[in-house]
Amino acid sequence: MIKRMIIILVLVGAVLAGVFGFKIFDDGQVKAFMASMGNLPQTVSTTKVARSDWQPKLQAVGSLKQHAGKSKREAIEIAAGIRLRPILMTTAAMVLGVIPLITATGAGAVSRFSMGLVIASGIAIGTLFTL
Repeated sequence: MIKRMIIILVLVGAVLAGVFGFKIFDDGQVKAFMASMGNLPQTVSTTKVARSDWQPKLQAVGSLKQHAGKSKREAIEIAAGIRLRPILMTTAAMVLGVIPLITATGAGAVSRFSMGLVIASGIAIGTLFTL
């Protein structure tokens, strides 16, 4: 019994030493490779900055209540109506976007089907639960 325990402890120690030794060796190899590359060329990009007078067009519940004299419930109903269409359009676009994954054929079709089904059902169910 003692002999088996010693063998197991030695094997576990050897495996751990191998794992950590490889990690240290690998880190050293990566550092040596990066040091041998020298200075990499610098990337520069330029953009034009322009000022825009865009005003947010989304009406919030507070502004409806304050400016239009609506009650809190009426303001919530109006704001919900304004936001419903973009939410449903985004959900529909995402669900329709994964239809090629669901209808895929050929090599890897089973995994694509599973992935597409999870994405489509997750987006649809998540949207329904949050409405």
